[in-house]
Amino acid sequence: MTVEEESRFVRVAAGIGRREAAVVVFLLRTGLRVAEFCALRREQVAWCEKMRPAVMLDAGQAKGRRPRLVEISADAGRAMEEYWEEEKGRGMIWLGRGGLARNERGGGNLTVRGVQRMVEHVGRLAGVEWVTPHSLRHTLATRMVEVAPVTVVQQMLGHADLRTTQLYVTTSREQVRRALAKVVRMAIGDGDGKGGGGYNVG
Repeated sequence: MTVEEESRFVRVAAGIGRREAAVVVFLLRTGLRVAEFCALRREQVAWCEKMRPAVMLDAGQAKGRRPRLVEISADAGRAMEEYWEEEKGRGMIWLGRGGLARNERGGGNLTVRGVQRMVEHVGRLAGVEWVTPHSLRHTLATRMVEVAPVTVVQQMLGHADLRTTQLYVTTSREQVRRALAKVVRMAIGDGDGKGGGGYNVG
């Protein structure tokens, strides 16, 4: 998903309702697997350092039964709070037992298939093809590997094997050119005479 598609996708979800906006942004910003998301309970959302929210997946929820702490971005936390406040106004329990989001009829928590249908519906309205909960996870991963060490991405996604995370690392010719140009600037001192005058190949 491109940055422009992501922006359009989020706008369309917000236009449908707070629930759709909360689910879409939460998945996009946490990289949770859809089954992990559906298994979360609202009381698992914890306010950590500097009041930044996070969720702790316990062994029974995380794939491979490996507990992990997942950070929540400011926009995802805000979207979820707004949705919960709306649910609270309908007589729902805000921070009590139950899943993060209710199904359309309010008779239970969202299921994996329910989330899949929701994401696909928003994608169709936004004109974004083949969007799924997993592709939202993929979108976060590809964005993060551009700005963070791959080990950080591994921790965020809950991969047991670093090689799985490395599948998200794609190298373009432009990235190679920029990296090579940086190496050259370091070697020659960026043209200011401070880099030792070039490589010593002798």
